Amino acid sequence: PDEIGLHERIVGAARVRAPPPVSLVARPGGGWRALQSLLHAAAALALTAWLVAWLEAGPWGWLGVAGAALAAAGLGWRLSAAASTRLAWSGSAWTVEPGAGTPVGIAAPRVMLDLDRWMLLRWRPEGGGRGGWLAVSAADAGSAWHLFRAAVYSFDPLVQPRSAEERPPP
Repeated sequence: PDEIGLHERIVGAARVRAPPPVSLVARPGGGWRALQSLLHAAAALALTAWLVAWLEAGPWGWLGVAGAALAAAGLGWRLSAAASTRLAWSGSAWTVEPGAGTPVGIAAPRVMLDLDRWMLLRWRPEGGGRGGWLAVSAADAGSAWHLFRAAVYSFDPLVQPRSAEERPPP
């Protein structure tokens, strides 16, 4: 009897419960947009500075470098003003809904950068294809931030619930 109890304790400890359903609407904040502008400006600066140095363009060429960096920063700011995106975990599957579009089933989002109150996530559609990046913050999730982080970190598509009470409702 003691060996059976030990076995059940080990099996019971190995069970993994699915995280509860949670969703958030990610809105591009000022920090994210500023970072996008900075990255666009840095890329334009590096490319045009190399070109001006290679062509030995002189002082007017360097003025063009500054102009290209400013234009790229403005472009980065404009492109980063994407519509709000809803990311949701239903208890059994992830979906992403860009703007007022149709929800798309996605594989579990991967955390690329975690700064505690802010995360950068990479997502891909379940059927393959081009995915996207999503910056989410505690301000986006409000009181659901802890549940959202738990869902992102604890979801493992290879681990299936073993008992009926662990399976999420259909």
